[in-house]
Amino acid sequence: MSTLEVPEPWAELMRAKDLTDRGKPSIAALGRKAGVSAETARRAVHGIGRISTKTASGLRAALGPGVLPLLGVRVSTEPYVGPAASALLTPRQRKALDELIHAFTQGDSAVSGIEGRRVGRAPQMSDELENLALAADDRDPIVEQDGTHHT
Repeated sequence: MSTLEVPEPWAELMRAKDLTDRGKPSIAALGRKAGVSAETARRAVHGIGRISTKTASGLRAALGPGVLPLLGVRVSTEPYVGPAASALLTPRQRKALDELIHAFTQGDSAVSGIEGRRVGRAPQMSDELENLALAADDRDPIVEQDGTHHT
């Protein structure tokens, strides 16, 4: 396949949105509609390298949610349910976990408005955030199932 050909099912999505040139799917038209360069669109279509949040969001806007599986984004309609043991966390531990989750789902690692797998690389946890998580675990009392407290 030459680099000018658009593979299926990308081609089908592009034809459905009239992103064509003389009847053939156009990567340049896709790039314009997605708000990215033609080269960035070409790399996404052909699965070359990683794509940014901006690119993934632009492709979703241009082609609709049908593009998400092509980008490797798993979309779940089921709400997230944490493990049963999470009910044992103290408020401080919950806050630390909230911060960790927030850190892993921000910036170039998440697709805005899309739930599921991150696109791109997860950010490194800062030392400060890691220390917060560890300190929260060290400072909070441990409550046993029988109701006794330990520090």
